[in-house]
Amino acid sequence: MLGTVYADVTYNKATSIKTIWPRLEKDKLDNHILNDQKLVAEKNFTLENSKMAAVSEDGLPNPIDLEKLKKIFSDVNSITSRVISSKVIERLRDNPDISEWVGRGLEIHKKDKSELCDFCGQKISETRLKLLEDHFSDEYSALMGQIKVMIETLSKGMRQEIGDDSHLLYEDLRNAYQESIHLLNILTVNFNEIISGLQKQLEKKKENPFDALEGSILTLETVDNYNTALELVKSHVKKHNRITNEHKELAEAARVKIENHFVALQARQDGLVKEEENWGRLQEAIIKQEIDLKDVSDRIRFLESELRNDAIAIDDLNEHLHKFLGRNDITLETVATGGYQLIRAGIPARNLSEGEKTAISLIYFFSKIRENDIPLSSLIIVLDDPISSFDSNHLFNASSFIKKYVDGAEQLIVLTHNFWFFKQVRDWMHRKNKKKDDEYIVKTHVYSFNRGNLLNAGKSLTNFHSEYQHVFSTMLQYQKLDDVDELICYSIANTARRLLEGLTSFKTPADTGFDAVLGMGVKLGLDTAQKERISFFLNKYSHLDRIESFDNTVEVLLEEGKNVVNDILWLIKKVDLEHYNSMLKVCEAQDSLGN
Repeated sequence: MLGTVYADVTYNKATSIKTIWPRLEKDKLDNHILNDQKLVAEKNFTLENSKMAAVSEDGLPNPIDLEKLKKIFSDVNSITSRVISSKVIERLRDNPDISEWVGRGLEIHKKDKSELCDFCGQKISETRLKLLEDHFSDEYSALMGQIKVMIETLSKGMRQEIGDDSHLLYEDLRNAYQESIHLLNILTVNFNEIISGLQKQLEKKKENPFDALEGSILTLETVDNYNTALELVKSHVKKHNRITNEHKELAEAARVKIENHFVALQARQDGLVKEEENWGRLQEAIIKQEIDLKDVSDRIRFLESELRNDAIAIDDLNEHLHKFLGRNDITLETVATGGYQLIRAGIPARNLSEGEKTAISLIYFFSKIRENDIPLSSLIIVLDDPISSFDSNHLFNASSFIKKYVDGAEQLIVLTHNFWFFKQVRDWMHRKNKKKDDEYIVKTHVYSFNRGNLLNAGKSLTNFHSEYQHVFSTMLQYQKLDDVDELICYSIANTARRLLEGLTSFKTPADTGFDAVLGMGVKLGLDTAQKERISFFLNKYSHLDRIESFDNTVEVLLEEGKNVVNDILWLIKKVDLEHYNSMLKVCEAQDSLGN
């Protein structure tokens, strides 16, 4: 168990094989095995609430400034070695306590400007005052002041011992922290003894201001040891704080170490390294076989490539591509490293149009079916919407190329959504159906898809050559119907409108809509009421955008629709009799209008 932090981790054979085993150094498994103490320490990281608060370093002292300490030693030695040049009163010189007492009394006497001695009550003579002032000169006073200031300064430099706050640190740091604190406190005492020694030297000078004293020597080892011990204490605190700041990462690292420990322990016990070495040798043998096989395959592909003569094939592709597109700005070139690159204006072609992409793929397809000398008569070829994104010019190019390159195939299947391309292919294929020896041989079939079902195409797809022919035929059929289906009834207005608009496109091309053709009909005998009826009927029912509320809507369409269809066919006949008769012939219909 790793504790509750990683309680959701699932360990199994797959985890060890896929995740843990690959990251171990197989030849150094022992490096991953932890002793009991280290294992416990790593586990502690993974426990909930194992993260402790950071410890401030503010409570720790600053390192001893060696240069500043040297300056203090120098100043102390300067003070203690100084000799005062004054008229010395021997009794005061030989009795420092009396000297201090008299000196203080002299200061009070001067301050109060008293002529009497407050101790004996006698008047102090001028001679005695002069002797005392000569003894306690300004130089003497300055020296005493310096000694006093220096003693106070040294007192401030004394260092406090550090309390044991090891309970605030992580458990594995506590022993080392306690040891470093103990050492630092010992060195603190040593350092304070040095400072105390300087103070004693100054006190001695204070008692003997007229004699030069021997100077003190700074022991650098004590200072260096103190600073080193202090840095060691701080390092434990910093390590504690780093662990706190990086606890999540360290906990994750501990998890990995623990995983590595147990897997390495089991691997060493089961001899997995030797087993893996055997497996590795087998893998190397397999890889060598695969490399040999690849070399053979590459050689075969190279020989096939040489046999195909790529340079000639590319020239052929480019020639047909330029013919197909009607321009030569796009060219296929070979690349030194292998393969091909489309070039436009000397640079790699980018952002090809959908038409260009389809053209390139179609030409490439035509070239591929001729490779390796495979007989065309043995191929079944399927072309799925080969001109879906072409303009009309490419449409005829596509049908021409298809005729040229796939005619003679065992079977050809062409799928398309484009009516004009369909017409091109249909007319070409229909010519393959012919009569031979009093027998009509059918080689071509036309189908259409209706709601997912493949059906034989209707007459409108097999016989007519335009939408106009289709809608004309629809009008003739509607004219003859006695029982009109409701679906046809509702669509007849749109059909009639398309027919009149088609007639307008070639009879009065300068106009739009169908009003101009209706105007021609009025001049030829169409009644104004009939004209209005046609116009109203087409505009109403070919743009019907709502469900009518009258129950007799279908009946109105039936009756009025028949009349409107008759009027429109009569109008076409009057406007262009030759065209009318030609359309009757195409639709294989009889004229039912009379004169």
